[in-house]
Amino acid sequence: MTVNHPRSGAPCKFSPRGASMIMRKVRDQPRTTRQNLVNDLKRAGTTVSKKTISNTLRRHGLKSCSARKVTLLKPAHVQARLRFANDHLDDPEEEWEKVMWSDETKIELFGLNSTRRVWRKKKDEYNPKNTIPTVKHGGGKIILWGCFSAKGTGRLHRIEGRMEGAMYREILANNLLPSVRALKMGRGWVFQHDNDPKHTARATKEWLRKKHLKVLEWPSQSPGLTQIENLWRELKVRIAQRQPQNLKDLEKMTLGREVTTSPTKRADGAAFLVQLVVWSNSATVPWSITSSWWSIWYSNSQQLVIGLAVKVTPASYNKRRRVSRAGTMMCESSLVRCLQLCVFLLMVARLQGKVTAPERVEAPVELPFTLTCLVSKGRGDSLKQVRWLDVQNQTLLTYQPSQKDSVSGQQHVELAPSPKDTSAITIRRVGFRDEGCYTCIFDLYPSGSQEGHTCLTVTSRVTAEGNKTVVSGKAAALSCSYGLPEKVQQVLWRHTAEQGDSSEVASYAKRSDPMIEPPYQERAWLTPSLSHSQLSIRPVSVQDEGCYTCEYHTYPEGTKSATVCLTVFVLPKPQVSYKNTSPGVIEANCTAVSRPPVEIVWNVERDNRTMGPPVTSQLQQGDGTTLVISTLTVQSGLLKDVSVKCLVHHKGLESPIAVSMNTKIGTALTILISVTTVAALLVICLCFCLWKCFLRKEDETESERRK
Repeated sequence: MTVNHPRSGAPCKFSPRGASMIMRKVRDQPRTTRQNLVNDLKRAGTTVSKKTISNTLRRHGLKSCSARKVTLLKPAHVQARLRFANDHLDDPEEEWEKVMWSDETKIELFGLNSTRRVWRKKKDEYNPKNTIPTVKHGGGKIILWGCFSAKGTGRLHRIEGRMEGAMYREILANNLLPSVRALKMGRGWVFQHDNDPKHTARATKEWLRKKHLKVLEWPSQSPGLTQIENLWRELKVRIAQRQPQNLKDLEKMTLGREVTTSPTKRADGAAFLVQLVVWSNSATVPWSITSSWWSIWYSNSQQLVIGLAVKVTPASYNKRRRVSRAGTMMCESSLVRCLQLCVFLLMVARLQGKVTAPERVEAPVELPFTLTCLVSKGRGDSLKQVRWLDVQNQTLLTYQPSQKDSVSGQQHVELAPSPKDTSAITIRRVGFRDEGCYTCIFDLYPSGSQEGHTCLTVTSRVTAEGNKTVVSGKAAALSCSYGLPEKVQQVLWRHTAEQGDSSEVASYAKRSDPMIEPPYQERAWLTPSLSHSQLSIRPVSVQDEGCYTCEYHTYPEGTKSATVCLTVFVLPKPQVSYKNTSPGVIEANCTAVSRPPVEIVWNVERDNRTMGPPVTSQLQQGDGTTLVISTLTVQSGLLKDVSVKCLVHHKGLESPIAVSMNTKIGTALTILISVTTVAALLVICLCFCLWKCFLRKEDETESERRK
């Protein structure tokens, strides 16, 4: 008798070889989605669900997690970090104890309430008990400046309003120097601050130089490497635990020092530092620093440079963990060899894979740009399909190389001609939204899909209209533009005079109003735009002449600028005078005040009977103008026959100004006065005669009446 017993369960959907294939794919490309794995297995002849993929990956110790966000680094930033690591590789503990760390932070009233987990049923997501109220812009905020060193924390200062360079220097004078004295840091201490434009301004550097302060050179794009970020994080967490209800409570908890913390204890100082530097300050460090905590922090100070080297190279999580573990063991024998090994392993890890694509490319805005990927096929592989994914992992373009009419994708991209085993797409008009990392996926049979990544950075340059010339007292408009206003944090206009003195004129920051400096108020205006910025000045004075620089403070590229020069003209108003220096000799003077100096030419009709060439002299005036005097000596008899004119040439005039010299004006005036006097006497006599006649007639009439 035969009995059929039930099986223990459903058979596996795919073999161990298939599981190894998807594990290898996930290890090489951690950003692979479950749908991509399902499609790869389907092309290989195995149909599975996403749930099966999740269960298989979970059995092998993998789970889906949110990718950590790190700072986007350019090659120049990577080199700067490595130089910083090499320069400070052998620094002793005493050198780091002399550093005074500083930074600014923003604390919002409801800043840490964004992520909370609740236990609820499927349809109760909008139950008030299961929701978190949010307030626009965090419900209010305060901005703080603080500093600390190995000996403790310095002063904590609240920043009122928008911080500018002058305010930052005042904060340093009122808080940094007293903190150094209170902590008794002595001589030789080093000040650290980041590369904020206010920190690196020329006036700030000059102030630091006058105060004889030594500044620690800090690599750009390294906000996660300064230790004060841990203090800010701890302060924000403690404030969130107290749950302030309004800004007054927030100020009281922050500036009133109601938030008390205790030092964080860690047994493994090296592991703490690697975690501190590599994983973007995931550790919580209290605001109240003690010397014992600093000793733990420095227990293996050379791990700092290893953390720098690991962080600047974009590798996967597991590879960075293996590099950090290997670096920790080898640092005991040779720190330099350890650093070289870390970099070597990371470089080898990056060269693995069958798809070659440029890691980072730069594309100018408003122009077309082509992205390219090259696949190296294995023996027996054939290319079935090519897919491009955009920065949001959405399908950008798909096509099958064997079918020319199979191209489908978004309208702003097109397939570009490319050699065999190469895929190229062209973005017709690059914009800010096109910035990010793109993925090119080559579906190969039978080996499976291979993908590459290339990150596109959209760039732009500042363009100015050109130099301007304006007449004093009129209006001047200076403008420049930048093609990526989304990256601009602030637009600043600077004026550089002929003597080299530089001063700020106006500025406009995001989410604020234009600010005009006091010397230019009531006569300067700035458009509230982060793309096209126009500075208008009316009326223009001679002191406004010089070169104006419009600075676009962008993130993360830094400051970009263009310069336009303004020339101010003062138009001349010539005058001619003369005097008799001797009998028969007249000295004529033609004068004009202008900017720039005029050119004076004498025009004598017919034959030239002057007594010599004209003599010209120039005198600088206090208002920036120049007085030009031209003297001509002529015979007095010449003026009776010919006309003598003074011609004034100036760059601001379309044609010269002509002023005639008339020496007969005295005689003519005498004749005119004489004629006028005689006419007046005749009129008086006539009136007298008429009056006499009138009186005689009245007498005759009166006599006749009496008769």
